[in-house]
Amino acid sequence: MKIASAIVDLTPIDCLPLGGYSGPERLVRKKHGRLEANISMFGTPPNAVAIIAVDTLFAGPDLTNAITKIFKEAHGLTAERVLILASHTHFAPMLDKTKPKIGPVC
Repeated sequence: MKIASAIVDLTPIDCLPLGGYSGPERLVRKKHGRLEANISMFGTPPNAVAIIAVDTLFAGPDLTNAITKIFKEAHGLTAERVLILASHTHFAPMLDKTKPKIGPVC
């Protein structure tokens, strides 16, 4: 079985609003570490499986569709072969517009 992995730095240059807070919008004021996407692909395309963990609160449909499209075009993987996970369980950049009460989308 072939295995491939990669790390992509997603650290924003500017301040971003954080999701996970109720009440007024909160911005990132200081960086405590990098934000990344960690990618692992197992097998040989188009029968491989890709697992992508993104440092955010939720992946959301827009990000999920964009990542799925990239893996389809680059490797021929169908959406069923791409799993996208959000790694944060608390305050993080908000990328899911379907959850407006959790915070503004970046």
